[in-house]
Amino acid sequence: MRECLTIGTVVPSAWARSSVVEHTLHTGGVAGSIPAAPTMPFADIAKTAMKGQASGMRGLLSFVVLGILSGTAVAADMAPKPKPAWVVEYAEKFCALVRMPDAGRPGIVIRARPLSPYFELLILTPLGARQKEQFGPMIFNFGDGPPVDGFTMWSADLPERGVRVIQTSMPAEQLDQAEKFGAFRASSNGKFDLTVPLPAMAKARKALETCSDDLLKSWNIVRTWSVAPKEVRDVRTLFNESDYPSSMMDAGRQAKVIALLEVAPNGSVASCKAQELEGDRMFEIATCKILSKRAKFVPARDSSGQAVRSYYLSPPVRFVLAG
Repeated sequence: MRECLTIGTVVPSAWARSSVVEHTLHTGGVAGSIPAAPTMPFADIAKTAMKGQASGMRGLLSFVVLGILSGTAVAADMAPKPKPAWVVEYAEKFCALVRMPDAGRPGIVIRARPLSPYFELLILTPLGARQKEQFGPMIFNFGDGPPVDGFTMWSADLPERGVRVIQTSMPAEQLDQAEKFGAFRASSNGKFDLTVPLPAMAKARKALETCSDDLLKSWNIVRTWSVAPKEVRDVRTLFNESDYPSSMMDAGRQAKVIALLEVAPNGSVASCKAQELEGDRMFEIATCKILSKRAKFVPARDSSGQAVRSYYLSPPVRFVLAG
């Protein structure tokens, strides 16, 4: 069987299909509790964001625009001129910063989840010649520094909105670097080479953190640790092709799983469940079986340095049938 196409993506070689990735956003900067909101496909979110107006889906709040110049948040329909750099959104399981393409420069969605050390990135570029969905390695550059290997990327066209979406992940320390320089460069083996601007990120990141804290409270999880658990090895590298559920492979089923892990004081996985599941529950069972057996952590610690029980949210694990 062929080697997996992407880290954390389980890809049997006998199939010629690729994954479809959804992205749900979360509106931040609004006082009060976070409402329940259904998952939206990214194509729908992109349509809504490009229109610059609130989604009509039940429970999703109106867009709130960060008033970068004034330092205050205002409703989107009262947005001052010039247009603010970022929009922050609330949903049930996500927080996100949104900056649409502008003046020929790429736009970006930075999606954050509580308890996860990773940010999901969606780079939005004008649609050129139509291309098929693609997987490949991602390379980042920060300032004048050397190239840094990123996670794998997935890209697809949204012709109805005139954009191409490039999806990848970035750990917090790399986003800190990008914020420091006000931009980062993203490339992938000649497929693209883009400079993505990140203007006025300090206030935007603060709003994103506030949103994530509020979201964690809505999950009824109390953070008792001051130092978060740290994976000994990227959990996405723990999967291989043989982990694809055979019944799901035979049925041509695919999935994306984000797992919520309870991490014991000794660094083992005490419990696991799918926090987000796109696909059959067999994929949740397979993912939790692998992570419970193979994942190890440096345990979380409280303010006194004592190892304590904690929680960790995995990056997306995708089960993809590809040729």
